[in-house]
Amino acid sequence: MSNRVYLYCTNFEGLPTEEQSEEFFSMIGTEYEAAARIPLFWMCLFSEDDIQLSAGADAGTGDAAHPQRMDDGNDGSEGDEDDDFYDEEDGDDEDRPHAYLSCERATGIARLRQRSAMLRPALGAERHALYEEWIARIEAEPWRHILVKTAELDMMSEAGELEQELRRCYQDLAGLDARQSWQMTPAMFNLAGLDPESALDELPGWALAGSANSAMRWPPELEQPPGKMPAAALRPERPWWMFWK
Repeated sequence: MSNRVYLYCTNFEGLPTEEQSEEFFSMIGTEYEAAARIPLFWMCLFSEDDIQLSAGADAGTGDAAHPQRMDDGNDGSEGDEDDDFYDEEDGDDEDRPHAYLSCERATGIARLRQRSAMLRPALGAERHALYEEWIARIEAEPWRHILVKTAELDMMSEAGELEQELRRCYQDLAGLDARQSWQMTPAMFNLAGLDPESALDELPGWALAGSANSAMRWPPELEQPPGKMPAAALRPERPWWMFWK
């Protein structure tokens, strides 16, 4: 079992408990999934003010049920890697408080649009078009809030480490917003699960946007820029900060 991160548009406020799971899944849009990372396109929805802390018990129950998830074999998507990360001995950490992300959908869309122009040179034409498609997909959702559930990601590190890395990331991103100039920082690379040597315009779509658990597969395959190394050779198997030093 791998450590999954999930994004939802929803009318639900905060993290659902196990008892609220049925209610939660009755008021969500498309479920997006990533393995052991917060993809860059997700990251661009939020600011430091959107870092929330769970009450504690939610850490083990909030991500317990994912009825929309589709495990459809080796299709090159986010669901095909990192399946050996979870350690049963980590179960003692399930009830600890942890950081997660939540914001108003309209606010998140505004941030995506604000960051679009400075991302364009780094992403290249095709991947920036995917970013604009991501904006359109979030705009098409009828729900009021956006939630990123990170309980399984938190269990991969020491208590409080995920919150610290999120704060570093969003402080860096605030600086980029002020300058309107894009530059990936160590904290951003770490949370996105990307090798610092990788270039954004070389990455597969799922590494930037996660994968939609829906009948229609998304994102699509992207072309490799001429003369570039394969993107798979440039991304690490595991973000270094979440594992043994």
